[in-house]
Amino acid sequence: MKAWSGLRGWLGLACWLTLSMQAWGQQLPTGLWVTFDDEGRPAQAVVQISQVGAHLVGHIVQVLDPQASPDLKCDRCTDERKDKPLKGLQIISGVNPVAQGRVWKQGVILDPEEGKEYRLEIEWVTGSPEMRLRGYWGPFWRTQVWKRVP
Repeated sequence: MKAWSGLRGWLGLACWLTLSMQAWGQQLPTGLWVTFDDEGRPAQAVVQISQVGAHLVGHIVQVLDPQASPDLKCDRCTDERKDKPLKGLQIISGVNPVAQGRVWKQGVILDPEEGKEYRLEIEWVTGSPEMRLRGYWGPFWRTQVWKRVP
């Protein structure tokens, strides 16, 4: 019996092509993003989002506040990031790289000003220069819009 003959072979090929096209078509919100808080202040930082292993993570690569000290630290953090420099600090972790529609879930985001972590959802349309990040604390949430670095 030939490997691709018959109905079973064609169904297998169709399933493989469908899954492959979905994997190729879905892009990740990786790259450099300028952060803007939900309080209307100017740009806060540049964050590099990348895929590491099975998750998306985000690190601060540049603090944009010109009045901030270059050795600004996360003094309100309560975990291993306590008193670590903001530059290089991982603020996004555990995000599932497989979107549910256009939303990435199952991650957390750190607010270094408060030292608190929030459950995270990222909403991004492939190719869009903006994405929405929503941090949840119980039934409450905050939403920020970040812009891709051109």
